[in-house]
Amino acid sequence: MTERPEDRGTPDKHDLQEELRELGAQLEAAIRAAISGDRAQQLRRDLSNNAREITAQMRRVVENAQSDPRVQEASERGRQAVQQASESKVIADVQEALLNGLSQVNARLRQVVESLDTPAANSSARVTQQVPIETDTPADGETTRL
Repeated sequence: MTERPEDRGTPDKHDLQEELRELGAQLEAAIRAAISGDRAQQLRRDLSNNAREITAQMRRVVENAQSDPRVQEASERGRQAVQQASESKVIADVQEALLNGLSQVNARLRQVVESLDTPAANSSARVTQQVPIETDTPADGETTRL
């Protein structure tokens, strides 16, 4: 006669799955109950009202700032500075120099990546130099600071 899991005192695989399903269902019900509870609904209403109030205050601040002559003047000066900078030869030269520099960096990085991608070529191309290290002779003499 074959021994069943119930006879051995170990839980059946299906019983364990059923218990886990039931646990999941109970957790889902508890979370739904907490979310739909009165306190949660009140918190959601409070958050919603506070968000509307903050939005209204921000809108008023932006409207006041837009109508303030100092802000309008600063905005106009900013636009003029950007326009002058974009028309300036210096800015064009800096942009060109940056572009050339980035192009050179990218080319060098491409070379490095290609050399890393071919490890066999790297290992055969490398030449190591054997330099003897003398450990018997003590280092004498004055130390010079650089």
